[in-house]
Amino acid sequence: MRDDQWPPSERRGVAARGRWPGRGLLQAWQSEGVSAAVASVRSLAVSSWSGVIDNVQRSSAPPHACITMLFELGSGSTVVGGVQSRLAVVGLQSGPTRFDQTGSIECVEIRISPSIALRLGLELLDLRNAVLPADCVLGTTATVLAERLAATDFRERSLVVAETIRILMPTTRRTRAVEVVEYLERVDPAVGVVGLAADLGGSRGSIWRQTSAALGMSPQRYLMLRRFEHAVTLLQAGSPIAQVAAVAGYADQSHLHRDVVRFAGVTPGVLFSGRDATSIQDVDVVTEEH
Repeated sequence: MRDDQWPPSERRGVAARGRWPGRGLLQAWQSEGVSAAVASVRSLAVSSWSGVIDNVQRSSAPPHACITMLFELGSGSTVVGGVQSRLAVVGLQSGPTRFDQTGSIECVEIRISPSIALRLGLELLDLRNAVLPADCVLGTTATVLAERLAATDFRERSLVVAETIRILMPTTRRTRAVEVVEYLERVDPAVGVVGLAADLGGSRGSIWRQTSAALGMSPQRYLMLRRFEHAVTLLQAGSPIAQVAAVAGYADQSHLHRDVVRFAGVTPGVLFSGRDATSIQDVDVVTEEH
């Protein structure tokens, strides 16, 4: 899609794995590519699923170190976090997000890293622990994107989303806040604030303030969320919990268990009971820097 095909007000700014609801009842899961178990935050991930749910299915998804957009394209109903909207945006969360689904479901999940979301103009502080209708965040772009996704085969949806983000992302130099968040997305989650300040060339207080203002949470909290998501990815792949604890940087298996309960609201055994691994596609979003 060319830039002139988007509403002018939408060109310069807008503003995913987990146990998605009804998964066991869905007729088909369609995903694009296979994602490796890595500790870094993905720039962009897109996945799709479809099926028929006869009765209301209630479940929850653990939090992610990304911003999640959920597009319900079918004739059924997907209620995210109590928000009655077919297109929803989920900000960074402290705990699980609740879902209600029923009817003929065709969902597309889009996850974007916080740094990309900031460059798109999203106010992540306002999205902290919030779920909002996508049109409140993306404007008319939400409807246009939903229409394009509905008309596209699931194998091509990641390209549609990547193209949309490239069109909407301002080609301006990264701000200091974006630089700090980008660093938090790729650094070892075990690093402390002193190490962050040394690497980023600022004081501990300034790093704390910049992260809190950009994400709505402290750098330590965000790194804890990243570590948790990394552990969930490994557990989904079938790795033993003791091994995951060591690889993901937890002190021991009990430490990981407590973190899963803290973020997901359930034990690891409950979180992964009766589910199979999912796969998603990572898409690089590259823009020209000036």
